[in-house]
Amino acid sequence: MHATPLSPWPAEGPALQWEQPLGQGFSGMVVAAGRVFTQHQKSSGQELVCFDLATGAEVWRTRYAFPWEMDGRYPGPYGTPTIADGRVYFSDCYGVIGCANAKDGAILWRFDAVKQLNPAGVDFGYAAAPLVLAGRVYAPAPAADGKVSGFCLDAATGVLVWQTGTSVPSYASFSPIALGGKPCLLLPLRNGVAIYDQASGAELWKEEWTRGYDEHSCWSIFQEPYLFFPSAFRRGARVYRLGWQDGRVQGDMVWEDRVMSNDVLSSVLHDGHLYGFDVQSQQSELMGRTRGTLKCVELATGTVRWTQTGIKHCSATLIGARLLLLEDEGDLVLVDPS
Repeated sequence: MHATPLSPWPAEGPALQWEQPLGQGFSGMVVAAGRVFTQHQKSSGQELVCFDLATGAEVWRTRYAFPWEMDGRYPGPYGTPTIADGRVYFSDCYGVIGCANAKDGAILWRFDAVKQLNPAGVDFGYAAAPLVLAGRVYAPAPAADGKVSGFCLDAATGVLVWQTGTSVPSYASFSPIALGGKPCLLLPLRNGVAIYDQASGAELWKEEWTRGYDEHSCWSIFQEPYLFFPSAFRRGARVYRLGWQDGRVQGDMVWEDRVMSNDVLSSVLHDGHLYGFDVQSQQSELMGRTRGTLKCVELATGTVRWTQTGIKHCSATLIGARLLLLEDEGDLVLVDPS
């Protein structure tokens, strides 16, 4: 990351430092301690891969599961690894959470969430990235039924600490939030959203508004007191005002509008405004065919501040005062959010 905001790029674009071939998958990249970590798959299976950040040289690779739908439209893996305390925490498409040594890739433990918590299995593949905080690992349960919504593991051993909920979760990860100073966890559900106590897993608040199959695959965004909860299927988003009342979490809907539908690529928040790609296709499509526009939306009101055409379906990262966009066909775009 850059200590100062990115400067405008030269006409020929930023200089290429290195490149490495990878297999299939939709995993993101994580940078820590001078290394780059990601997940991909080849015919031999799903793998963790580690590269040197400065040179791109491969440091190690570790196979951890059979491949997932190699001949399908959306081959695995889907999760992005999490780096904490010299370890790499990861998930495979079959619903297993694992932990490896970041130094050499040696597997330290595995937790099969399907076998332990939800024998009905997974729907279209487990996709959540493990959330690691203060020696614990938090992850949603496999989503085939509603026996368990989420669970917590000891980060050192993989031993189950607690499980919670009876609603079917979706494909997104837990998000850590502080509500009135209390550490909580936010989890998108198949048909809504819930908040849990971080220490015990107790369900503090839940809001459901759809029935049947639904999909929530990207990050919700919380800036107290506002919770932005986006949906796919051109449904738009809801914003709730959250707070404590008589010892219970109270959530009141502030606005609901189709101004920002996110499917698999998340928006970001900067200075009270949401920046993201409003998906106007029914769902994300392959090969740059997803219809939509880049938008800036005020979090508190849902007011659209600007719309930018010519940008393809993209993820957004905030670096200083600039937006770095990665279009789904591989182009990088630098944007002034004003």
